[in-house]
Amino acid sequence: MTNWLVEGLFPKGHCIMIAGVPGSMKSWIVEHLALCVATGKPLFGTLATQKGHVILVDQDTPKDILEKLGTGRLNRLALGLGTSLDKIDDLSVRSMVNFQLTNSTDVAVLKAECELFDNSVIIFDSLGTTSGNINLNDTQAAIKIASIWNNLKSANCTIIIVHHVSLKTLK
Repeated sequence: MTNWLVEGLFPKGHCIMIAGVPGSMKSWIVEHLALCVATGKPLFGTLATQKGHVILVDQDTPKDILEKLGTGRLNRLALGLGTSLDKIDDLSVRSMVNFQLTNSTDVAVLKAECELFDNSVIIFDSLGTTSGNINLNDTQAAIKIASIWNNLKSANCTIIIVHHVSLKTLK
């Protein structure tokens, strides 16, 4: 029987990639997901979530755009859920902190935080900006990144990765 992070959509303890072209609302979706899991509220108002601790590692969005009082995206999304960002204890935001999956210290800090909770989610926005200098088109490099994700998953963690697909590759 599957244990769900989001009922019928995201299984708990897996690596999940959300990919799309620029402007397709990927970041907004994962930010809404982060708030829903951190509060235990249903995703999109209908899909049951398993409440847990969420770590949002966002290398694409400056902190003021994410968290500015009243106008930040996370604040607006929290208001839509009937709460405010300052009342959500299970959300840890790391915005533009130069996190790299290839930095063993960065990964160890995330893993240690995940181990403190029964249910943790790490959201990486985005794959390109958190993977360091790794060539994502190289098979061995992709295996290395997957190994790092599996290491994090071993701390009872679900991994969600946002990936930007180039419009050039779709042609």
